[in-house]
Amino acid sequence: RVFFSNQKEIQKRSSIRKKRGAVREIFEKKISAKFFSIKMTETSKDYNVYMAKLAEQAERFDEMVVHMKAVAQLPVELSVEERNLLSVAYKNVIGSRRASWRVISSISQKTGSDPKCANLITNYLTAIERELQTICYDILSIIEGELIPNSVSEEGKVFYFKMQGDYHRYLAEFQE
Repeated sequence: RVFFSNQKEIQKRSSIRKKRGAVREIFEKKISAKFFSIKMTETSKDYNVYMAKLAEQAERFDEMVVHMKAVAQLPVELSVEERNLLSVAYKNVIGSRRASWRVISSISQKTGSDPKCANLITNYLTAIERELQTICYDILSIIEGELIPNSVSEEGKVFYFKMQGDYHRYLAEFQE
């Protein structure tokens, strides 16, 4: 009797494993069909959105910006997901530079006595400010030139105007 009970249990577990394997295989086929059966070229919207999502998962936000910038420059309205990806990409790229600027600015205020150090700190601070300006002007030109004109929905326009305000505020933080 113990032998049969174990045998039935083994058969039951084997059946469950087969079902799980089949479900996993179907899921993997759906995922691969979704992303790879579409002809993805490096210029396609689907390719760039997918690469932006990968870059986000890898926390490589500079690369995410490159891909989402390519999507934003297409003459179509962005979906909610694409708008959010664009926002996340630029927010993280600008956020790390803003944090760097605050740290170096604080150090600059503390070590104002040594002229040699002050000069090095000032040069470094200026380099960070140039990066901040470049990033801000980049997204602002995309918003004004591509995104707002291509946006049909009011929700999209409000989103872009808010982004526009954010990036003007970031510029104002360090400009005199």
